[in-house]
Amino acid sequence: MEIIENRTMYADDEEDTVAELSQIVQVPTRYDDPVPVFNGVLIKANATDAVFAGTNFVIPDSAKQRPNRGVVVATSKRFIVNGVAFPMEEEVKAGDIVTFGVFNTETITVNGEAYELCQIFDLKLIERVSYAVNAA
Repeated sequence: MEIIENRTMYADDEEDTVAELSQIVQVPTRYDDPVPVFNGVLIKANATDAVFAGTNFVIPDSAKQRPNRGVVVATSKRFIVNGVAFPMEEEVKAGDIVTFGVFNTETITVNGEAYELCQIFDLKLIERVSYAVNAA
């Protein structure tokens, strides 16, 4: 994910005239991926089902529940328990599949995509990612 934005800078030479000061210079700015702070976990939630399981009943948008399962996109560097800091990588890392409580999450939008932001203490289940490598 890459966000590039053009910010404006003004010339601040004292000898410039008012007309020259009004000239705007475009400076490109690049933002890094969003990173949660302290105990935060950023999750890309799964899509909700539009059809009731095993039937042809369509669920309207107003009656759909928010998904409570998703993939971890980013985590903070550490979390704090009773004043002691622990590395977040020991508990959850990007790519893990998690189940979380939906009432303590905050929906945020980055580049038009919706993400859930929650605390590590709101995670109910963590499914670790492991890869099988074919040793040839």
